[in-house]
Amino acid sequence: MSPVYLYAVLAEAPAGALPSGLAGEPMRLVTCEDVLAAIGDVTSPPGLDAAFLRAHDAAVRRLAAASSALLPARFGSFALDEGQLCEALRPRLAAFREGLRTVRGCEQSRRPAEALAPVIWMRDAHPWVTLGPSRR
Repeated sequence: MSPVYLYAVLAEAPAGALPSGLAGEPMRLVTCEDVLAAIGDVTSPPGLDAAFLRAHDAAVRRLAAASSALLPARFGSFALDEGQLCEALRPRLAAFREGLRTVRGCEQSRRPAEALAPVIWMRDAHPWVTLGPSRR
C-alpha cells in the first residue's frame, strides 16, 4: 500500500470519471463502511504553498461538480495507507452520514460581502442559508 491523500467524503460515487488530484494523480474511491473516501495515491503530503492550496481546491471543486453530496477534506489530509485512512474516519462516520444528508443537493458558495463566512446555497431556496459561523 502507498500513502493516500484525502480529498473528500462522499455518499455515493459521482457521475462520470473521477477528476485528477492536486499533483495530477488519478483520484479513486475507497469504501469505509458505507461512506466513500475520494483519495489520490501520493508519495508525501503536499507542500504548504499557494499552488498546492489552489490545486487542492480545484480538485475538490471538480469532484463536487459531479457529486450529489460531498464533504471536502481539509487541505493536507494524508494517511499512510487505505487502512489507516478508514481507521481515522471510523469514529466520525455517523457525523459524516449526517453531514452528507444535510448537504445533498446543495452547493458550497461564499457571498462576496462575507468572504470568510462559509455558506451553503440551496438551489431551490431563497434567501441564503448559512450552515457555518457567520460574520454578521
